[in-house]
Amino acid sequence: MIRILYVLNGPFRRGGTEAVILNYYKYIDKSRFQIEFAVHALEKDCMDNTIHHQLLSSGAALYYITPRSISIIQNHKDFEYLFSNVQYDIIHSHMDSIGSLVLSLAHKSGIPVRIAHSHSTNHQITICSAKKLLHFLFLEYCRYTIRKNATNYIACSSSAAKWLFGAKALSNVLILPNAIEAELYAFSSQLRKQVRKELTLDEKLVIGHVGSFSKHKNHAFMLDIFQIVHSQLPQSTLLFVGDGPLMEQTKKLAVQKGLDKSVIFFGATARVPELMQAMDILLLPSTFEGLGMVSIEAQASGLKVISSTAVPMESSIISELTTFLPLTGSAQTWSNVILKEANNLSRRITTKQIAAAGYDIHETVHKLENFYTTVFSHLS
Repeated sequence: MIRILYVLNGPFRRGGTEAVILNYYKYIDKSRFQIEFAVHALEKDCMDNTIHHQLLSSGAALYYITPRSISIIQNHKDFEYLFSNVQYDIIHSHMDSIGSLVLSLAHKSGIPVRIAHSHSTNHQITICSAKKLLHFLFLEYCRYTIRKNATNYIACSSSAAKWLFGAKALSNVLILPNAIEAELYAFSSQLRKQVRKELTLDEKLVIGHVGSFSKHKNHAFMLDIFQIVHSQLPQSTLLFVGDGPLMEQTKKLAVQKGLDKSVIFFGATARVPELMQAMDILLLPSTFEGLGMVSIEAQASGLKVISSTAVPMESSIISELTTFLPLTGSAQTWSNVILKEANNLSRRITTKQIAAAGYDIHETVHKLENFYTTVFSHLS
């Protein structure tokens, strides 16, 4: 059996990357691969984390690593203690550029296979301040350290691969799409009616967004867009699904714009497939995305998706369902597209197209299993 440690830059939350990792664990052949988890979090801060409880109940090993923001020294000691007491065959870092530090420690500890996984394209940094310059230099250092210490590369898209590993390394990167459980998202008119009734949405136009309340998700811009849509189509609702550090700030902004009665803050939930049934359009004006997994989920549900051009084009699986707009465009421009789409709404079952494009979790996990087996067998 091959023993593998997954390392995350924080506790498990209900987000895109975390969902991918959990799907890997759910479907991987546990008779051949033993997956364990190291999360950057203090155990006392995760007592109510339902995902952690579910993992532990399933028999998974879960290790808490002191976050670097608390103590870099203790962070290193925690990893050194773990690596000296548990013999891993593979370490799989899901931390993007920050994974350089743990990969370096894994190298020193003699872990033979060290995988760096890029789940993001991050954002382009314009060097116009000392702080941004330092951030840029740190990222460059992280990329250099990854190239020095990682034995293998994985990325969710070619854009994510180029961002972390560089264009020259692209031929050496396994592109592993952020696959989903496509069948969970299959459109059902009955379920749509049920969820819309639960949320008292009636026949309203529902513009949805699924994601953490983080700066790069661009919630303020979504409110600007929706304010214009709502002024022309009062029977419309904006449905936010997720949580995060900017949630309260976004709620206050909705109140300031007089939209609080037309915006639903649903919070983090495992009911994303159901909630997508109730939506009409998914809005994704992110400033960066590794792939835009939520876009693929929405397409699997038959939803129209309006994304920024910062979201990789690879996320467009069904072209007639996807539209890309530049973030340089005004809120008026975005709202015009939404209002136009609102007059041409229809839903159909699209899960077979998603699976055929390689975004079904079963096929992706099979590729990952083959990859693990191949890189490990080369050591023999």
